[in-house]
Amino acid sequence: MESTQPQFISASEFAPANAKHATPFSQQTVVLTKQDYIELKWEANYWRAQHARLVEREAALKGDVEALQSTIRDLTQRLYGAKSEKSACPDRPGASTLANPRKRGNSPGVRGMAAVIAPPAGRDGSA
Repeated sequence: MESTQPQFISASEFAPANAKHATPFSQQTVVLTKQDYIELKWEANYWRAQHARLVEREAALKGDVEALQSTIRDLTQRLYGAKSEKSACPDRPGASTLANPRKRGNSPGVRGMAAVIAPPAGRDGSA
């Protein structure tokens, strides 16, 4: 009849001959059942696959971000960039292109609308 107890393998079989270059855990032995070993391998493979999938997703999302940033740059350039309809800017932003621009308001020496709106001199309508 077979023994159900795990078989121990001595650490000396796994330990390197030169102990100076040994890693800290190379002297320790761990005993696993076959089922635990299979579960650990399955989990390792699962997480490797998840990592690979997420790396691909990250690359795709970085491409999307770059495309959206280029769209933002294009729209910003269209909004704030030079307008094709306008000619070269005048010296001052508010300056008119006419040689002698007229001032706003009434012409000098002309009575304004106040003369039309004002009532006659007398209340009874006589002047």
